[in-house]
Amino acid sequence: MKIDAVKWGGVLLVGLTLMAGSAWAARAWQANAYSQQLADKEAAYQTERINLANANSAQILAENDNNQR
Repeated sequence: MKIDAVKWGGVLLVGLTLMAGSAWAARAWQANAYSQQLADKEAAYQTERINLANANSAQILAENDNNQR
């Protein structure tokens, strides 16, 4: 009887370890995917801001050109 309890305890421990490992792996994968989404979003935002700054600079230069004539 005691040996059966030890066997089931071992099976339970292995099962819980496998479940915990699977949960950790899934969480790590999701965190990596989310980090990539954030990086892509940040890159798009920076590109948008650079384009806006360049357009703003071009408009100011054009106004300065018109004012000097």
